[in-house]
Amino acid sequence: MPYTERMRMLSAMLLIALAASSQTKNWSGTWTATAGSRTLSGSWSAAEDDAAATASGGWTLTDPSGTALAAGTWSARKGVKAWQGSWQARAVSGQVYSGTWRAQTALAPTEPLTAMFEAALSGAIQGAWQAGAAQGAWSIRAYMR
Repeated sequence: MPYTERMRMLSAMLLIALAASSQTKNWSGTWTATAGSRTLSGSWSAAEDDAAATASGGWTLTDPSGTALAAGTWSARKGVKAWQGSWQARAVSGQVYSGTWRAQTALAPTEPLTAMFEAALSGAIQGAWQAGAAQGAWSIRAYMR
């Protein structure tokens, strides 16, 4: 193989490797939450933001057959001792809901927010949510996509 052709091939392989390494990590998974005596569930997705201390994504609330009842977005910021954020969703009826959430984990305070999603790959992460006077507990499990 001539030198010029080898250089072109090497350059192309390097560009592909650089593009793959600069792609943003994405996660998705399932969630469950309590709301009084009810148990809710659905799916979620997350993408790491440019800042290591923030992340955002989407989520859906589904009925037991998997039909979407609501969909929305969430955002998060890593604090010194906990991860916290806000969420909003629009039900199929058009009603908008919003609230806050918080998670505490055994992860070191120096870990980036994305470490919470990595930990959810091997076990459930738990926390609490609130929307006005309503509140409850939640848990997530993740898988890479």
